[in-house]
Amino acid sequence: MSVPVSRVSFSWLSVFIFYFFASSNLLRLSDSVLRANLKRSIMNTMQEDLDLFGRAPEGVPGDVSGKADAWTRIRFALQFFHAVVQGRRTFGALGWNVGHHFTDSDLDASLVLFKTLFRLQEKVEDFDFLPLQYLVGNINYGGCITDEWDRRCLTNLLSLYVSPEVVLEEDALSHLGLQRIPYAGSLEALNQYVETLPVEDKPELFGLHPNATLRLHQERGASLIQTVLTIASRENATVSAGGAREDQTLQFALLMKQKLPPVLKWRPVSAEIFETPNGERPIPPGMAAPRRDHRRGKSSRLSGAGELVSDSEHPVKPESMAVFLFQETERFNALINLVGETLQQLELAVKGLISITGELDEMHTCISNNQVPPQWTAQAYPSLKPLGSWFEDFLQRVAALRRWTESEKPPVAFWLSGFFFPQGFLTAVLQNYARKVSAPIDALGFTFHVMSTCKPEELVEEDTLEDSCYVYGLYIDGARWNYHREVIDDQLPGATHDVFPVIQFQPGVRPAVLDADYTCPVYKTMRRAGVLSSTGHSTNFITAIDLPTDQHPSKWILRGTALICSVED
Repeated sequence: MSVPVSRVSFSWLSVFIFYFFASSNLLRLSDSVLRANLKRSIMNTMQEDLDLFGRAPEGVPGDVSGKADAWTRIRFALQFFHAVVQGRRTFGALGWNVGHHFTDSDLDASLVLFKTLFRLQEKVEDFDFLPLQYLVGNINYGGCITDEWDRRCLTNLLSLYVSPEVVLEEDALSHLGLQRIPYAGSLEALNQYVETLPVEDKPELFGLHPNATLRLHQERGASLIQTVLTIASRENATVSAGGAREDQTLQFALLMKQKLPPVLKWRPVSAEIFETPNGERPIPPGMAAPRRDHRRGKSSRLSGAGELVSDSEHPVKPESMAVFLFQETERFNALINLVGETLQQLELAVKGLISITGELDEMHTCISNNQVPPQWTAQAYPSLKPLGSWFEDFLQRVAALRRWTESEKPPVAFWLSGFFFPQGFLTAVLQNYARKVSAPIDALGFTFHVMSTCKPEELVEEDTLEDSCYVYGLYIDGARWNYHREVIDDQLPGATHDVFPVIQFQPGVRPAVLDADYTCPVYKTMRRAGVLSSTGHSTNFITAIDLPTDQHPSKWILRGTALICSVED
């Protein structure tokens, strides 16, 4: 019996040594955000729009070709501005406090506005940019911006890219590394200009410092690591339960519980804070607003019992500052109690003494991933720190407040970053001064003086001006402080933020902002975004400080320079 033999086919792999890669096999990088946005805008441009005022000969200056090439350059400048405001979203909080979504409709409406008014001008030199800059910056684009500081940045960007200098001067944008916008009468010439732009998004094109790229990579890396940790924790939770990971989490929770400080006991001078049986909390002595005793010619306070108490009996804690200190104590005590109670419940749940709930399970997962549990963040101050750093920072805040409550007098310098509600501290300083000079608080403000040190222990109490206060603990983002010239300066290479010196706040009549100063916003965290409050500011915003600079303030506006209370680790 014969057995059929199956046919087997063989495929041979030929091998040949190549000493170079073919260009078609190389990894092709995608266009930068700026180039991609510009190409899309040019793609939506019709040749008829460029020829609206006639075709300008290639390379002919504007004084010969008139309105034709000027219109082309204005149109392209608006498209460039549109690409820049879209691209700044890539750089996070340095670009915009809030991630605004600008659409092509914003650009189209602005182009129609420019086109309509440009028709009415006979000469290019008569074209007034200021009304158009206001309409485009505050209505077309600014109408969808809710953050006041983002609107300030937008209007400065518009003045930079859409201005008479960009249309008429050869090197108006040379400081940004850009060639002059071409006298391009064709779409092909515009596309050729776009191809000359950098393949990567250079921060300078968006008005930012080169260190913004480092900041961007750090944030993306941290986000990637956090995503990996979250996925890994879920896999570990499904694979093993009650193993070594749970033991480590419990040990960390017990360590935090052991380090947790006792609640703060604030005692005003010669008074006790107590609650009545019906739950009402009376005003303690020294905390009531001062009242003018016209018969005696001096200020007095109304004590908790109702009698007038002279200022001399409570010289240590002025009333507004005492109220602020009392409120801070209440907030920190509530957080201390919450952390202690939840850690106690987690310990019992892990040991099997009580049933575990969804909140405790979520808390266990957060501690395992070095994240602050949501139960704590809902009750705590804004912070972007991981759990380990957050808890150490929490201990330092409580310790600083405890030293103040137990001291016979306020500290020489105040750790503004350590407060639950920093705005309340600044308001208390103004209120005390307003009562002293009998002036409305709305008419008062601060003047600022940056000291020559960032260490509060180097300050001398005798150097403090009357009614003023020292504030420390701030970081500057987007710039640095030049101690030699006493102005803000460019960041050093590789630096994302720097410790800012101590600042002296001097209350007085609201001063006029000097044109040479940069009005610098102060935020609680580096994220800067928050919930829009009734004042029009973000809840992350604290105040604004005028900082001296020897350069135009618009430079620091575009760089997103700000002072930050709490930085990320």
